[in-house]
Amino acid sequence: MHSKDEAILRESYELSTLIVSAAERIKQDFIGLAHEIGLTSLSARAIITIERPMSMRQLASLLSVDASYITTLADQLERDGLARRATGNDRRIRHLELTEKGEGMRTELRRRLRQGSTVHRLLTCDERDALRGIASKLVAR
Repeated sequence: MHSKDEAILRESYELSTLIVSAAERIKQDFIGLAHEIGLTSLSARAIITIERPMSMRQLASLLSVDASYITTLADQLERDGLARRATGNDRRIRHLELTEKGEGMRTELRRRLRQGSTVHRLLTCDERDALRGIASKLVAR
């Protein structure tokens, strides 16, 4: 293998390792913040994602989980008083919307994320903007 190819492989490995390590650290921060307020990470992600009533299928897609699992998540959120199911214009489609308690939980979770996440603690606003652009480019399909 040529030295240029080896350098490209080393660089690729180094960048990949750094990105995976950073993502894991950010994920662990999020899980910890969610657990502090009594949520699983998936419940916390759902609460942040539900800005308005949305179909359970759409929520499953946004959370990248199987649509069959979203019923279990909806059951859990309803049991905890954080969300409720509603019927939309098409009665066959069930929507999920946050309750007042769920909206309060979202506000608290966002506050904690602003204060406690690695991204906000270590990066400036300009660095976060640059990271957003780079990450978006990396995950674009």
